[in-house]
Amino acid sequence: MKKIISVLVFLTFFLGIFPTSGVLAETDNPTGFKFIHWTDTHIGHGPGNTNTSLVVSDILANHNDAAFLVHGGDVTEFGLPSQYEYYLNLVKPLTMPLYHTLGNHESRWTDAGKSIYKKYIGEPYASWNYQGVHFITLDSTITQGQHGHLDKAMLAWLKKDLANIDKNMPIIIFSHHPIFFDEAVDASKFMDNDWDLWPIIKDYNVVAIFTGHGHIDKLWYMNEVPVLMTKAVMDKTGTYSVVEINKASQEIVISGKSVDNPLLQEIARLPLYKSQTRPAVTITNPKKNEVLAGTFLLQATLANWSVPPQKVEYKLEDFSWKPLEKVGNVYQKEIDLEEVNDGLREFWVRAVAADGKVYLDKVRVQVKQSDKVEIAWEFEAEGGIQHAPALSNDYLYVGDNSGKVYQLDQKTGKKNWEFQTGGAVIGSPLYVPGKIYVSSTDGKVYCLKATNGQKLWEYQTGGAVLTAPVLAEGKIFVGSSDFNLYALNAENGQEIWRFATGNTIMHRVAYGEGTVFFGSWDQKFYAVDAETGEEKWQQALGSSAYYAPAASAPLYYEGNVFISTPSNKVYAFKGDTGEKVWEVSAASGLSSPVIFNGAIIYSTGSGTLYALDPETGENVWQAETNTSTYISSPLVQGGNIILNGLKGRLTAINIEDKQQSWAFNLGDTYLFSNGAVNGNLVFVGTLEGKLFALKAEPGAPAKPFPGIAAFTDIYGHWARKDLNKLASLGLMGGFKDGSFKPNDPLTRAQMASILSRYLQYEEPSESFASTFVDIEGHWANRPIMAMQEKNIIAGYLEQGKQLFKPEKQITRAEAVVMLARVLNLDKASDGFVSKFVDIEDHWAKDNIMALEEIGIIGGYEENGQMYFKPERNISRAEIGVLVVRVVENQ
Repeated sequence: MKKIISVLVFLTFFLGIFPTSGVLAETDNPTGFKFIHWTDTHIGHGPGNTNTSLVVSDILANHNDAAFLVHGGDVTEFGLPSQYEYYLNLVKPLTMPLYHTLGNHESRWTDAGKSIYKKYIGEPYASWNYQGVHFITLDSTITQGQHGHLDKAMLAWLKKDLANIDKNMPIIIFSHHPIFFDEAVDASKFMDNDWDLWPIIKDYNVVAIFTGHGHIDKLWYMNEVPVLMTKAVMDKTGTYSVVEINKASQEIVISGKSVDNPLLQEIARLPLYKSQTRPAVTITNPKKNEVLAGTFLLQATLANWSVPPQKVEYKLEDFSWKPLEKVGNVYQKEIDLEEVNDGLREFWVRAVAADGKVYLDKVRVQVKQSDKVEIAWEFEAEGGIQHAPALSNDYLYVGDNSGKVYQLDQKTGKKNWEFQTGGAVIGSPLYVPGKIYVSSTDGKVYCLKATNGQKLWEYQTGGAVLTAPVLAEGKIFVGSSDFNLYALNAENGQEIWRFATGNTIMHRVAYGEGTVFFGSWDQKFYAVDAETGEEKWQQALGSSAYYAPAASAPLYYEGNVFISTPSNKVYAFKGDTGEKVWEVSAASGLSSPVIFNGAIIYSTGSGTLYALDPETGENVWQAETNTSTYISSPLVQGGNIILNGLKGRLTAINIEDKQQSWAFNLGDTYLFSNGAVNGNLVFVGTLEGKLFALKAEPGAPAKPFPGIAAFTDIYGHWARKDLNKLASLGLMGGFKDGSFKPNDPLTRAQMASILSRYLQYEEPSESFASTFVDIEGHWANRPIMAMQEKNIIAGYLEQGKQLFKPEKQITRAEAVVMLARVLNLDKASDGFVSKFVDIEDHWAKDNIMALEEIGIIGGYEENGQMYFKPERNISRAEIGVLVVRVVENQ
């Protein structure tokens, strides 16, 4: 019996306090009722813990008769299970039901997949009726993000939900992120698509929208819909809002309450039923999706205005508001599009009433003034897209936030099949011939047949899986919000091993030399044996969890692994030992790097692109896109680097001249995804739920970054840095194909030419006559004569004739003798002892020792002894290094 009672108590707590949707148990009160709106408790942060406890006590003492409470999001500071548990313990004394909206502090870090929230709180969005009022909680969060967005799948649910109620029924909506704030108050860009809510709610009796996030009490209006931001619980006064529904006066009275003041402070009185006629502004020209170029006439009309507005303005997306001119009954302005990027663009018009209320309309058009970029096709997914598609030869594979995975034809965008997972698909699918691997926030990893989407196997983890799958050594590697890294058999999905960390693994692993590398929100960067799952090494990074090495993916390249952190640091570690190679300050914490032309390419939140030397961390190239980014990474197409801007703009920067090749907008929508390239097609998805194929010519292949490789064939070469210096000095050139051929031998003629350029003496004097009989008509005739005149070079006496033998490959000894003469060094200082064991009886011994003494030359270690190998032919790379050392010695 005791056990049955315990179960009943448990069900009463979780089903009574945290209802999800439907009709709340109620006793009809003819005078009305009240509820509590509180927000931003930030449990896990000291003031949040303290003030939440104080507010709970204050509600119990003063407003325990409230019908229910609605939490406006940011329940926790970091989304940890322990923080949810602490919150549940704090609210346990409350006897009324609690509803919740998700906040960005839930979706950004540990609980980015929202699975922990669902476990402790419930579904991310819901609706219920209470005493003739319909209430709706919306999820405005973005997985892995801090910004706000209303996902397409949720808006489809909302449309169905509203279809079931009377249009005159009062409706109150709750969201964490401020809705219509950017358009009506300030261009803070809290959300990208809150306008998508308007067509859904405009014909219903929406009497108030409550939000959090901003930590202040504020009221604004958009098309007569009042929006209220409630001050944060965590702030010093411990505040919340008491909302009274007065049926007699048909009013909603919103009052602020703080724990240090027994009185309510009225914030607003709102009508319970909206007016049947309200002022409106409508854009009449251009029409939706109209194609524009050059100039056009923007026109708008007003309706139902008893008093003219104080101003009517327009803007293009994030640009500033500008006045429209009144011509008769039309407000208009001729707009010049010369400085406007091509693509899908949004024009806004707002009319501001005398009381400050704002009325808005928006139209999307296509600006097309150039042939540099055009939309080849677009595909409408059922949810937002937050990753780059995977490409095969003819098809692409992409998932969305509704949980679907699609196969599309790359040329046409035609959908061939789709597969439904149980959660959002955040990480990019992985294509291997015949198979697709997909991860989902339902906690599963799926293996699908590439030809038809048939499920071959699935594996269930204990949390949401956000990471893109990585295949190596016959294993699929994924991280989960259950804090584990998993290695699964790629053929059958069976678990091979799991590795436990202290927090969520959010981004894909890097693989190299039998090791997987990854970061976790536990502030550690790990190297784990791919075969056994045993830890090889770890590095603690970040001054706090917010700056952990988990916000971007690592990169393995030539024995080193690279990782950035949100504290604006980029690190290089030796892959085998974890020893730090270098650390640089660079604002790239949310950008995952790519390797291109031997450099590590990063981007910053402000849109700066830069290339780092993987050996030193030196910044060798930098360019500006002038567009802010959030989580996107650079994408290379031919001679361009493409960066997806946060606010819908793609910018292509020419690598050689650092100038903008093109820019193209995809609407007023966030881009949280990276793109993919196949030839002249660029594929990119948006949070709006569209996948675009853009046709853009890639241009000529990019030349090497000057600071990385002056020639195309010296990436990773031991002499790379010296050969770069050599190229900048102009003493040795490459070949027409851009190569240097560093391991090819050097001829005596080429050596003479190099030295003549170094000495800036490429022409002999008019009176000088060469004694060499084999250089007449040779391409290097003049430099050879100049160097003979300077006594830098000598030849061979054969059969009474002086020969230079210009095409003979030069030996190490011969090259050293010439360099010693350039430096005027005949021999080493007295007492200097050479380490070389093979020069004792050599004719060039004195010159070799002279250059050895000043550090110009090196040798070869074999069996514990050093050899110079004087008669070995010298390579182009070796002579390049020697010339650079000579220059530096001078």
